[in-house]
Amino acid sequence: MKLIADIEMQCWLTNFDPEPDNFDWDSGNKNKNHKHGVEWQEIESIFSNEYIFEGKIIEPEHAENRYLLLGTDWKDRDLALIFTTRSEKIRPISCRKMRQKEQKRYETYKTNSH
Repeated sequence: MKLIADIEMQCWLTNFDPEPDNFDWDSGNKNKNHKHGVEWQEIESIFSNEYIFEGKIIEPEHAENRYLLLGTDWKDRDLALIFTTRSEKIRPISCRKMRQKEQKRYETYKTNSH
């Protein structure tokens, strides 16, 4: 996966209100992450905790913009979320346990931000 910075999305996220109505869920994505052991409520909880926006995904290429965010859920699990936005809402695409490199970046961020 190749990422680039996206300041516009990063700013948008700082004003994002993680209320349930601000997420775009349907039968296509609500239960998709069961295979990773992640429920939709846990995905929403990432936005109420400390997270870092990694950037816009440019490889692989997709029809709509996709982004990567690293954070913790209410169970204190470190998760990587791939998402897009639709109608000013977050639409989760995939959520899984962080990979080792992602984990290191996230731990460095948490250490340096406190």
